[in-house]
Amino acid sequence: MKNTRVLAIFAQRIASHVDMERAVLGAVQATLPGVIEDVLRGMHFGGDTVRLYVPKTGTDARQQRDRRIGAAIASGDAVDVITRRENVSRRHVFRIKRQIKIVGEA
Repeated sequence: MKNTRVLAIFAQRIASHVDMERAVLGAVQATLPGVIEDVLRGMHFGGDTVRLYVPKTGTDARQQRDRRIGAAIASGDAVDVITRRENVSRRHVFRIKRQIKIVGEA
């Protein structure tokens, strides 16, 4: 009984610690998207399976990658070299190349 009381007091103090909310929010934010995806993938609606588009990279990582591709294009790297290095399609490299050209003309 005494150990249970000590553990309860210990748990209460941990729960009220100033960093606990940040830790819990961080864990939820890191885990929740995957949980939602798993649940939705397993659900069926009238015989149809839910199809989700889940990008391989987040917005920030994608923007950084596209800036690297733009810099590589500007420095004259070959499209095939860029596609292998950045793990993107030729079409994506040409899309960025076209965007650079449009921005340069404006």
